[in-house]
Amino acid sequence: MKGTGMTRRKEHLAILIVCLLITGIFTWPLLIHLHNGVVADYGDPLLNSWIITHDIRTIFSSPGNLFQGNIMYPSRDVITYSEHLASLALVAAPIYWISGNPILGYNFLLFFGFVFSAFGAYLLVRHLTKSLWSGLVGGIFFGFVAYKFSQMTHLQICFSAFFPFTLLYLHKFLEGGHKRHLALFGVFYLAQSLASWHYLIYISMSVLLVVLAHLVMSWKLVGWDKLIKLALVVLACLLLLLPFARPYARTHGRFSDFERPLEETLLYNARLGDFRNVLPENVVYGKIGFFFNPTYIGYERVLCTGIVIPFLLISLVFLRKRRVNGSGAELPENIQAEDKESVEAEGKTSAIPMDRAKIWGYLLVLFFSFILMFGKRILGMENIFYDALYHLGLLKFIRVPTRFYIPFSMALTVLGGTGLARFLEKIEKVRTGGRDWKTVIGITFTFILLLEMFTFNLPVLPVPVGDEIPEVYRWLNRQGEVKVIELPAFPLGPVIAYDRDLAFNPIVPEDYARREGYIIYMSTYHWKKVLNGYSGYFPFTYRRMITEMQGFPSARSVNLLRGLDVDYVIWHWEWVAPQDKESFRRQLLGSPSLSLFEDFGEQWVLGVRDKGEVASAEELEMELFTPQLVPEGVGFNFGIMVNNHSDKPYVCVDEDYQEAIITWSNKYGETWEERVSFHAPFFVDAGETCSFPLAAGSAPPAGDYLVSLEFEGFLGERHLQNAITVVEELRDSSDPGKLDASLMMRGREKELVVRQHDGLYPFYLAVTNLGDTQWKAKTDDLTRKGQVRLAIRFEQDNQVTWEEQRCSLPCDVSPGQTVFLPALIRAPAVGGRYHLFIGMTDEGFGWFGQVVETEMIVLEDLVGSYP
Repeated sequence: MKGTGMTRRKEHLAILIVCLLITGIFTWPLLIHLHNGVVADYGDPLLNSWIITHDIRTIFSSPGNLFQGNIMYPSRDVITYSEHLASLALVAAPIYWISGNPILGYNFLLFFGFVFSAFGAYLLVRHLTKSLWSGLVGGIFFGFVAYKFSQMTHLQICFSAFFPFTLLYLHKFLEGGHKRHLALFGVFYLAQSLASWHYLIYISMSVLLVVLAHLVMSWKLVGWDKLIKLALVVLACLLLLLPFARPYARTHGRFSDFERPLEETLLYNARLGDFRNVLPENVVYGKIGFFFNPTYIGYERVLCTGIVIPFLLISLVFLRKRRVNGSGAELPENIQAEDKESVEAEGKTSAIPMDRAKIWGYLLVLFFSFILMFGKRILGMENIFYDALYHLGLLKFIRVPTRFYIPFSMALTVLGGTGLARFLEKIEKVRTGGRDWKTVIGITFTFILLLEMFTFNLPVLPVPVGDEIPEVYRWLNRQGEVKVIELPAFPLGPVIAYDRDLAFNPIVPEDYARREGYIIYMSTYHWKKVLNGYSGYFPFTYRRMITEMQGFPSARSVNLLRGLDVDYVIWHWEWVAPQDKESFRRQLLGSPSLSLFEDFGEQWVLGVRDKGEVASAEELEMELFTPQLVPEGVGFNFGIMVNNHSDKPYVCVDEDYQEAIITWSNKYGETWEERVSFHAPFFVDAGETCSFPLAAGSAPPAGDYLVSLEFEGFLGERHLQNAITVVEELRDSSDPGKLDASLMMRGREKELVVRQHDGLYPFYLAVTNLGDTQWKAKTDDLTRKGQVRLAIRFEQDNQVTWEEQRCSLPCDVSPGQTVFLPALIRAPAVGGRYHLFIGMTDEGFGWFGQVVETEMIVLEDLVGSYP
């Protein structure tokens, strides 16, 4: 036994070395750039290297701060905007402690993930089939399938090293019931789940379906004892995951748009043609243009499986396993002694049902993964299965359904390996000149699979490390607890609306991710709080801040930095177009709120004067705006008008929903109460007026009411009132009758002058509803059909030259009602004179009513270009 054990260890060591060699070759030239390069893209790799490094720094010293990253200040729980990667940080920790190099730690995980995904799949298939060649083929496929390479920029998806080990020890426990196998199953299940929330779904689904097949087909071999123990271990793992899930739940509670809308999955769902997609770095299929479609690393639909594994899956269907006297499964002749003992320990009567259960379990995984890959719509039809799981809440964080290819490929691995094992069983050992045909066939399949999986010469991008880190970050590391922002901000494209739930649209998303990824990576060398950031989710505070910074160094943008208590602006001249440098130099040195603190050549450090001087909540004036008429039993929109008459900005860094109480009172002394929630305004500049929205659930019975709104907290105690008449019926803008409006601008109507490019410009109007239709300030329709907003169109020489923008009403507006409307618009990026058309629009129906015409002059001192 000692000899055979040593043989098995030698086999495992040999396969592990093979996996290492294949990984080194297939990921070349990453091997020689593990310390100073990332594959294909900067954005997500630098984000994940930052997350892993942050985890390593906090998980051992201050685990309570694990989710409190230093980016996207003032937002909190910023790690929840992406995957926390906690178990991966534990794996990479020794590498980072020894080297102090975030990139080396990150690339080590990539390398580790490929090697042990392949090695683990080999062990799993080797155990299930008792075939060396089946295990090797399965390991190569799962470890190096094209989809894994396409996801090398997404470590949280690419890393699957613990997945096959989880299933391996699940099967060993179901077969033998040993406690150590159950414990190892729990360890690997927890480790893979802590690597990515996606894998919690993938691995839980796989375990559930495999166990279900065993319960149906071999219940007597599983029994209550194993089932209860397995359930308790899974429950214990889920309880251990709860502390990691709670911060995500907090973030979900703060932001209504945190979960992924179901319609978004249509951007990333699988199509049948995607199974022909390959990477151009694939040495064989990447060069065959007439059938395969070469794409790029980072693309979500590289679903090519190759030919070998589908062929072996077909072999599994058509080749039946041989039996001995109908009582058990025949053992392959070339099985090693220890394998015979493990199979015989199950008993001959147990081998067949166990074998069938394994096959059917992975067939279920294959089927359901395939269905889920197609997301909301499959083959032109609604995918009711995906839809049901989404509405149960299980898939609301998943944006990319094609990532269910991971369990799909795991099922293909096992089923294909089993097909090869059966294929080899049918081959009698015929020796011609001492030749073993089973070995020849095994080597042939392995070689062909290696050939079709072969990738080479991946694009590796350089990353500064060590002495290459710019001096400005070394200087920043020596400062105390300071807050910084790095500018100029990356240019944004059309956003349309700037006063509510601000959208986020960089002109070139890849270049934006590269720049922000660079900033957060550099923060690993100083760990100061930075306003910049990049992740899978962008909170409103970040979107507003980065949009306002488009106009830096305007007084408005600097006021926001003052309100956020920012100490330094790191200005990158290398991000400024040559023709703009002199103009920016004059603006920066001439700003009364900025001072040149340090000059590092390509970077300036600018100090922010009077930082932290902000208006208090008590200095804000507030007024309740409601519709004059509302229909009974129907929800409606109202708002709070906020006036900052001080000479200081108001900034609120609290992102939590605040609560208020609406009280309806009629002349009979009857009252109705309702709680509503809202976000306080993030930024109200000195002298500015803005509104923020609230929504009421439903109005009481018809009659005249006095509506009171009471709230308290950091906005101070407030008691606001308005009169509302509730009517039985009222036509609204979702099905409009007569739509008409008059507008009156406050201040200079003939000419608006903007002194900075790309900044936000507030102006104000009075709007009167002259029609017979209630204007809805907001609708539940995702297309915004029926929502009435102010519309602004920019023209030059009768041509539309800039985005047609929208501004929100402060409340629903009843027929005959006049409301004050604070508008916030973004000036064109190119200087010049623009003719503005300002009117009302009912989304889905078009402009209506009076149109105000005025001129806007955008001064050309700063040209909105970038290198």
